[in-house]
Amino acid sequence: NYAAHADADADADALEQDGGEDARNSGGSAEEAIVIHDEDDAENDCAGVDENNPELFQHQLSQEQQEHLEEEVVQAIALLPPEKRRAYEQAFEKAPRVVQIESPISRFLTVCQRNIWAAAERLCQYWQTRLDVFGFQQFHKPMSLFSPTTALCAEAKGAIFSGSHVPLPTPDRHGRMVYLQNRQKYAETPELSDVSTFRFTPRRSKAQLLFYILQELSEKPQVLERGF
Repeated sequence: NYAAHADADADADALEQDGGEDARNSGGSAEEAIVIHDEDDAENDCAGVDENNPELFQHQLSQEQQEHLEEEVVQAIALLPPEKRRAYEQAFEKAPRVVQIESPISRFLTVCQRNIWAAAERLCQYWQTRLDVFGFQQFHKPMSLFSPTTALCAEAKGAIFSGSHVPLPTPDRHGRMVYLQNRQKYAETPELSDVSTFRFTPRRSKAQLLFYILQELSEKPQVLERGF
């Protein structure tokens, strides 16, 4: 399970850290505005993180304790082999707010039961898988259904909007969320019905669809606790 948006140059990264909204209102560049827009998409997407709904275990720690654990994960990442942490570092360099919003360290600590090294490795693996699925030009962009600079290709978004995969409104008898695949709609979606599209098309529409589903699931506290 995955625990669980815009090209950014060095100036745009600095803009994000210094308060992008103020810079945009005072006449920032078009590229800077795009970066800020993508951060908003990451926060406001239908599958975004709800900061008012703390995830499993987090409520048992003080804010200081939680921040200390997260800092330890950051330190552990820095000690991993370069090839393991490269995708994470590239994503963070390009779009730090997207990394923070769509893969918060707290989520990985939850799934790994606060094991610092396991959380560090799992977070880096998440970004490596995301790079493999979306490609270098797209993987750091928000997984928003509505942003013009989303990481999702048009085929994957079309499949999502088609209703071929939908979460059921109620969990199963064990309290687990259920995701339903409508095989009829799935077969009627040409870019997904051809099994060859999973690996051999450049846009990897089926892989992106599956990744989006897992991302959406990972952002729900009940899934972190009980699975799906």
